[in-house]
Amino acid sequence: MPLVTALLTGVFLIYALRVERRRNPDVSAALWIPFCWMFLIGSRYVSQWLNVGIVLDSPDDYLDGSPVDRAVFFLLFAAALCVLVRRRVSLSAFMAQNVWLSVFLLYCLLSVTWSDYSFTALKRWTKVIEHVAMVLVVLSERNRSQAIDALFRRFAYLGLTLSVLFIKYFPDLGRSFSTWTGEGFNGGVTTDKNALGHLCVLSGVYFISTFVSPRTGGGSAGRAGSRLLDGLMLCFCAWLLSIANAATALVCFGLGAGLVVALATPHLTEHPKRLTYYLLAGVLVIGEGQLLFDLSGAAIQGLNRDPTLTDRTKVWADVFAMDNNPLVGTGFESFWLGPRAKMLWDKYWWKPNQAHNGYIETYINLGLVGLLLLVGTVAAGYAKAQKSLLTDPGYGAVRLGLLLPILTFNITDATFKALHVLYFVFFLVVTDLPMRSAREGGASPPAQPGLEPAQRPTAVSSRG
Repeated sequence: MPLVTALLTGVFLIYALRVERRRNPDVSAALWIPFCWMFLIGSRYVSQWLNVGIVLDSPDDYLDGSPVDRAVFFLLFAAALCVLVRRRVSLSAFMAQNVWLSVFLLYCLLSVTWSDYSFTALKRWTKVIEHVAMVLVVLSERNRSQAIDALFRRFAYLGLTLSVLFIKYFPDLGRSFSTWTGEGFNGGVTTDKNALGHLCVLSGVYFISTFVSPRTGGGSAGRAGSRLLDGLMLCFCAWLLSIANAATALVCFGLGAGLVVALATPHLTEHPKRLTYYLLAGVLVIGEGQLLFDLSGAAIQGLNRDPTLTDRTKVWADVFAMDNNPLVGTGFESFWLGPRAKMLWDKYWWKPNQAHNGYIETYINLGLVGLLLLVGTVAAGYAKAQKSLLTDPGYGAVRLGLLLPILTFNITDATFKALHVLYFVFFLVVTDLPMRSAREGGASPPAQPGLEPAQRPTAVSSRG
């Protein structure tokens, strides 16, 4: 029975990818490069698929990583650079269009110089640049909306479908047991329940956006066939979230889904600045409620979670108590290396390798300067996404609908880190690529009449 089911699943995936191809006919073969990148960092690395990963018995084991993964990611990065060179994507134009992001990345590079592990920090910074390269391959496609639609559909079709298959019929692949507690959990194609939650939130929010905003994504040819697939993928998301036992993912899914539904209404689509007022009002109300009624404590209790968030709050106190430069931090992704990490590994049985809060993680690595630059990058990305609601409502809703869950995830988990799928999607939603900079010479072509904004091809060569 499992083998028959696996065979039928393979047939289904071929059908789903054919439907996606008809829906997005203007997407080039180069999009498979960022898809492979996104799928590997959103599921399991190659070494984990092949079960040849390194054993992490000490914090120093993180210094080198797996040579197999290093080779695979380097090949993908090299392929992406070749595509960008052929498309003549302008680095200077990219930096001019994304000032906050560029300054943040350059500051991260500068911070390598005061890290105690400069070479490791430099390698990790390179991984972040690889995220940006993959994002630019997506945004420099001839039809940006179809490229984004194809990327998320391929990611969801493969990730969600295989997760259901593994958990139901191949538990040796889809279920695991905690090394420390022995407790079983469902991971699907991923390595833990939180990663499965990330997969479900990214996929679920995107598919809901396709239902409430019909102009999101690809062309009309594959729309009829994809509707049934969209509904099926949402069912997969709901089932996987129900068995993942990932409370943060449930909250983030609700926030993202609610936002894309709200953004489909004319009240916000025609007046996007209202969203800012509502968000600011929400932050003020939540902040006041926290001061008066301890809303976070009530929420944790309502979700039946440990008040310390499984020792997260204790780790936060410990990292703040350690000797560190509050202005510039320890250097890019350098805090969890050497004596500091060993001290915390000796104290906590679950051997933390991050602060489990993206903002605290940024602070201890990059200091207040880095945290300020990250906040500026988020604010600039939000402003761009809000502005795009007027020119391309579907795309703008997707950007905002994914940005909010990513920012929320980072309250209890640090995903602003090198090879994390949420970090990749973060760069995707906050980055703009000027049409002129990606064009192979000349000015941008006039918009084609008769096409909705989401269907207009960008001024980019589709070669590569």
